[in-house]
Amino acid sequence: MQEANGAMKRMEENSECEALRDGPPPAMRHADGPPWHRLRWWTVAGAITFTVSTAAAFQIDGWCAEHLQPLRLPGDIRKAIHLTEAFAHGFGAGMILLVLWVAAQGPTRRRVAMAVLITCASGLAGNLSKALFVRVRPYAARNVIVDPGGGIHLSPPILAAPAADRVPPRWTDASIRSFPSGHAATAWGLAIGLSIVAPRAAALFVLLAILASMQRLVAHAHYLSDVTAGAALACWVSLILLRVPTMRRILERPPPTRQRARSPRN
Repeated sequence: MQEANGAMKRMEENSECEALRDGPPPAMRHADGPPWHRLRWWTVAGAITFTVSTAAAFQIDGWCAEHLQPLRLPGDIRKAIHLTEAFAHGFGAGMILLVLWVAAQGPTRRRVAMAVLITCASGLAGNLSKALFVRVRPYAARNVIVDPGGGIHLSPPILAAPAADRVPPRWTDASIRSFPSGHAATAWGLAIGLSIVAPRAAALFVLLAILASMQRLVAHAHYLSDVTAGAALACWVSLILLRVPTMRRILERPPPTRQRARSPRN
């Protein structure tokens, strides 16, 4: 009788160890946040929404720029919006990801590496795309006239003084490289990357990306379509990277579990 009870107990211990080794069931593997494929579908929705919004925003860019120019926000609100630029700037995004990389361990560090890749790819795509378009930034629209014979001119009608300088487009001239917004592309790429690391805080990351995008409008550095185009670019870049088999395997890998140590047999 005692031998039978001992055998039953050993079988129970073996089954528990196998369950711990195999990880939690699929329905519970993402109990700490939404599964990654849900993030993928949200990213698809964002890519489509921002792409359509960019086409529509071209029609109201001039109106938005004219009405934002005299806008005077309360000091604290304006300061808070301007501080969110750190979420969209390369240095600020890099410091956020560096802190996460140092603090993370194991599989979490691999997800941080994915966040770094998505953020860098999104920001790089946004900044390199500027070479394809010539568009005067809102703050420089009264001082610069782009030579139409030297490139594509996408700006709304420029209210320039008669003495304004007529300049040919140069890639290094930031005042005529408004489209798309590299800051917005970086902010939304960072938001998507951080949502992979901490799914429960995804709404907070999206809020920071929205505020960082608003900062570009309030600072008169971009038009509305510049910002939506940068966000759309980040979403499309993220979707492409999320389809890479290696990245999908990392996302689908269950979290590590501890095995219960067996008690020594007498």
